[in-house]
Amino acid sequence: MDPRRIWRRVRRVWATLGTLAGVTFFAWSLIAYRAAPEAHAATAGDAEEEVRRGDGTWRSAPGRGAAPGAPALVLFPGALVDAAAYAALA
Repeated sequence: MDPRRIWRRVRRVWATLGTLAGVTFFAWSLIAYRAAPEAHAATAGDAEEEVRRGDGTWRSAPGRGAAPGAPALVLFPGALVDAAAYAALA
């Protein structure tokens, strides 16, 4: 067989596999970075925690009956991850 035909076939297979991998990763990233329903439920707040959503921020504060001066936590969400996804963990 001619070496040029072999390399042409190798390049075609390589390009096809690369395109397929890129499309698969793009489709996966649209699904993977969403917040779960449990995380959205945690943003509602309850008697122990008050949750307020501002202009691009979430503020979670202790509710009524919490001890004054309780420790605080500042959380910076990841680049592509929905900020509500961290609510269940925080």
